Amino acid sequence: MVLTMYERLLQLPLLQGMSTQDLENLVYKVQLDFNQHISGELIAGQEECCNKLIFIISGSLEVQYRDPNDDIIVTEYIDAPFVIEPYSMFGMSQKFTRDYYFLPMGGSSLTIPKSTFLNTFMNFTIIKQNMLNMLCHKAQQATKRLMLKEPPTVKEKIQNFILYHCINDKGTKHVKIKMDTLADMIGETRLNVSNTLREFSNNKLIQQNRNIFTIQDMQAFLRY
Repeated sequence: MVLTMYERLLQLPLLQGMSTQDLENLVYKVQLDFNQHISGELIAGQEECCNKLIFIISGSLEVQYRDPNDDIIVTEYIDAPFVIEPYSMFGMSQKFTRDYYFLPMGGSSLTIPKSTFLNTFMNFTIIKQNMLNMLCHKAQQATKRLMLKEPPTVKEKIQNFILYHCINDKGTKHVKIKMDTLADMIGETRLNVSNTLREFSNNKLIQQNRNIFTIQDMQAFLRY
């Protein structure tokens, strides 16, 4: 079944609970920016000012995180419908934390300026509640990670380290990092990290190349 634009938007956590009629009435009240995108197009860049909401209506995105020194690069993928980092519009650092590129076949998006979102969309109780839930969930996740005890095994240290750098815990992940750097970051020896990565590889949980390994199924990787 082919979904309409409104049906796709209503699948987003930020708009869940709204009726199609309410969303249509809201859209008619404000000027929205609908765009078509080509393969490889950057729609939001790491460290760019996040002064708008970007709803991905159709297509798939490559999402890439780089640390400031390029010591680690994590690439993952996400499908529409999806809203890009709504939480990054608020707080002390109002910047996108990753690069977002459209994959082959391109896609479409809807952009809403922050001022329009605050002055119009946030007048709807359900949107305000959804936004608060998203912000609280993000804060609770960060707090939970801080309170966790240090994992007892090298395997769990690597799993937690990769999960911490991902936007979600599903799908395929490409991790580019030197083995020495990974060992330093998780407080282990290079030999222990090498042996554990080999164990992951032998169990077909990762595919290794020089300084890069690929996780085809993140859920299976985390369950191991």
